Amino acid sequence: MEFTQENLEKDFEEIILNVGGTRYKTKRSTLTKYPNTLLGQMILNPSNYNEEYFLDRNGRAFHYILEFYRTGKPLWPDESDGVTCEEVEREFEHFQIPSKKDYAGTLAFKAAATTFDQIVSVFEKVIIQEFGNFNDNIKIYFHEDDDLHYKGSHVLFPTLKREEYTLLISMDTQIKRNLENTFRESGLKWEFKKVEGGFIYYGYLEVKISYDIIPELIAQHSKYS
Repeated sequence: MEFTQENLEKDFEEIILNVGGTRYKTKRSTLTKYPNTLLGQMILNPSNYNEEYFLDRNGRAFHYILEFYRTGKPLWPDESDGVTCEEVEREFEHFQIPSKKDYAGTLAFKAAATTFDQIVSVFEKVIIQEFGNFNDNIKIYFHEDDDLHYKGSHVLFPTLKREEYTLLISMDTQIKRNLENTFRESGLKWEFKKVEGGFIYYGYLEVKISYDIIPELIAQHSKYS
């Protein structure tokens, strides 16, 4: 569809959706935000242009379909709404909208990504701090019994609820790639190994971070350069 003045005006026109006898009012632009869904494709098709559309579907459940188009997030009924989650799920499938399970899976990945971002951010702060102190290497030990040691200082990851041990084992390569790319100017190197338990500890992870303190580059970033 060409972006003519006429088409832009049509996008903001109000339309009526008559769903199983229940009428809903919305704007064309609300539905065309999601062109890969059934309604998005239908409204974008010039041959289907109309002011009112009849859809032979569940009129009660359609409320939740329209809420998705308005907010971008699936909404699910409770017991007092007079419609079941199963009914709404069927409508999501019919209108080709990501289902409840798909959305839950997306949320799970987003939650894991947030945890990953947190631990990478902490490592970045530690590196910047030690670089500023002209220390060219860092060693951090993560113990399986939840004890963490970093040059005798405070615990680094209070918001992760002791998940660092598991996260480091599963995402060592990704953390390494991120940090070495961020600090590539100083030639940062990330080394990681798991040490089996000994006489004192159940087992621990050893992280070594090293980089070059290059006077010429430091001088370039100085306000006196």
